[in-house]
Parts: sequence; structure tokens; C-alpha cells
Amino acid sequence: MRAGRQGRHLIKGLAWWQAVLVVLPLAVGGYFGIAALLLSRAAPSHATANPQQFWSCAIGDRSGSAAAPLTTPVALATPSPAGVGPVRPTLPPGVHPVSAPVSSGATSAHATEVVLRSSSGDDIGKGQSGDYTGAQVDFSGTVGEVLLNAGPYRIDLESTGSNFACGTYIGATEFDDARHVPGMTPVMSITGDGTGCTDYGTFTIYQMAATKKGILTQLNATFSHTCDSSPAPLVGVIRYHATTPTPVPSLPSSARPITPPAHSGTTSAHPDEFSVLSAPGDFVGSGQPVDYAGPGIRVGGTLGTVNIAVAGWEMALSAPAGEQLVPGTYAGAAAAGLSVSDDSRGCNNKYGTFTIYQIATSAAGAVTQLNATFSQSCEWTTAPPLVGLVRFNATIATPVPVLPAGR
Repeated sequence: MRAGRQGRHLIKGLAWWQAVLVVLPLAVGGYFGIAALLLSRAAPSHATANPQQFWSCAIGDRSGSAAAPLTTPVALATPSPAGVGPVRPTLPPGVHPVSAPVSSGATSAHATEVVLRSSSGDDIGKGQSGDYTGAQVDFSGTVGEVLLNAGPYRIDLESTGSNFACGTYIGATEFDDARHVPGMTPVMSITGDGTGCTDYGTFTIYQMAATKKGILTQLNATFSHTCDSSPAPLVGVIRYHATTPTPVPSLPSSARPITPPAHSGTTSAHPDEFSVLSAPGDFVGSGQPVDYAGPGIRVGGTLGTVNIAVAGWEMALSAPAGEQLVPGTYAGAAAAGLSVSDDSRGCNNKYGTFTIYQIATSAAGAVTQLNATFSQSCEWTTAPPLVGLVRFNATIATPVPVLPAGR
């Protein structure tokens, strides 16, 4: 009251134009101050610094290595309404805690990438591998469905009737399958180059984000897909603006841990080499040593079967049905895909073992690197053996095999 009276006395003692200069700034400032106060009260308490990621979840391995298990159950993070405390996240029905696939030990770090690994018996990939990055991936999606095209592949993933959450979706099948329960069963459909099948599988989401309108802006996932007509799987990675690493799944394999053959104590370091030793009486090698190095060695094929040719020699290494070749030792039935011949001198029945130390392919699935040793016996297991090594763009040393003593 006292301040008000003093203000009125101050204005009363001024000329009219001086009073206007005093009152007008006070009135305008008061108006904007009240407006600012009202706007601050109207602002929602859950406003975030990044309005694009209105709906999101994320999980990553704690060490940055694919070898670390990704087992932390992380649920969808929902915004808290104004005036309400934090909402405890829960996994939607049909979503399980994250279960990481069997990993190759590698991780993907491309922001946008689709990786596919197919077994030779898979109806969709037919043993081919694919790796598509950046603009090679055509991606669209919402908080409940993902559609993408990469190379010849088209992939459709749908949630269990609710928004996607970080977790593992099991029992996914194509939408028109009789066992699909709308709103309860996740959807997975994968086609490739005009091929399709009745789909079954599992997919895991590690990271996702969407706008307030439900448009997906980020996805980080792995999947395993199987056709009804074949037990051989198709596995892969889906990354769209992802910022956490993704474990690259590996296909089931009959390969055993690497067992180096009996060797001379020396190693080969030629990038490209084909070397053979055979015992007297071996039908293919006739007891004569062979060693070729340099660009004359031709290697082709896929991770299903690798073919090697040089100076009349031909060799094939094939994975067991429904598998792909990986580093490891193949013995017994798993080594049935070994075949070595020279000038049409080959075995009718072959027995042996081979070990792969390095193998790699291009994005199209063609073999670009091979490093292996092998041992083959013709017709019966006690026949004189043939042993050797093959190197193609190899970057690590290969032990030079020796013939077994007493043969």
C-alpha cells in the first residue's frame, strides 16, 4: 500500500508526457511477464531435448565386444504424463528379455546396414551372403512395423499388436499363416529374388526410436529365419541409424575347433599357394611333391562350396548340407565335401579332413580369401594319403603338413 501511494504521488508531480514514459514500459513488461508465466505452466513436464525420439529404447553390450552376452531385459520407455511420476517400464505381451544370437565374434558399426548369411539349403538365400549399407537399403517403418528392401531381399517385421520394444520376439511367422494370432504373434516375412516360403523365426531388437507421429527413426536388430521346406536357416542384422554395436549372427556349423595337422615346423607366407605331398601308391599324387605359388591359382565359389584350380589340379571344399564353411576343422562326415584330383586322376571314395584358417566373401557372396590345409585318402581309410595346403589372398601363416609316419 505504501509503495502504491508513493507511485501515485510520483506520477501526480509529472507532466502528462512524462507520466506516459513511466507507465507504458511498466504495463508492457507486466503483460509479457504474465504471458511467460502462463506458458511455463502450460508446458508438459515430460518435454525432452530431442523431440524426434518420442518413443525409444536402447540396449548395448557393456564392453563393446560381441562376445559379451546381451541379457539385460530392457523395456519400452514411455513418457510420463504431466504431473505424474515416472512410469515403470514393462515388456509388452509376447516380448521376452533380450536373447543374443550365436555370434561370429564380429560386430557391425555401420549406421545403416543389412547383413544376411544363408545356409546352402535355405530356400530364400540359397547359400549366398549379402551385405548392404547406406543407400543400398530402402527402409520405412512405424512403431509397430518395419519394411525394407536390400538387394534382392524384402523383409517385413511386425510387433505383437503393440509398439516395438527392446527384447526378443519368438515364434514369428508370416501374416497369413494359420497359426498367426492377431495381436499376439509377431510377424516375419522374408523373400528374395522371386522366392518365398512359409516363414518361421525369431528377431531381437536392441535399439529403436520413433517420432511422436509414430514414424520409426532408428532400429538395431538381428533375426533368424527358417522356411517350412528346409531346416537350413537365414540369419542377419538390420541397422537403421543405429548407434550401438550389433552382434553379427553365425550359422550353425559342424566345424570343430581348429586342429592343425602334423606339420614340418615350417609355415607358408605366400599370399597365393597350392602345395601337395603324396605317399608312394597314392593314386592322385603318385608320390610326387607339387608346389605352385602366384597368380596362376584360381579360386571361386561361395561359402557353400569353394573350387580351386591350378595347372591341371582341381580341388573342392564343400560345407555339409545346410551349412556354410567357417574357420574350423571338418572331419568324418563333415569332411565329405573334400575332393582333390589331378589330370582326371581322382578317387571314387574319398576320406579325409580339412581345416580352414581364413575364409571371406564379397558382398555378392563370392569367395575372396581362403587359407586351408587338407588330407585325403582314396578308396579306403588305410590307403596312402595326400596332404597339402591352399592359400588365396591369405594374410596369416599356414602350417606346412607332413605325411603321417608309418604310412
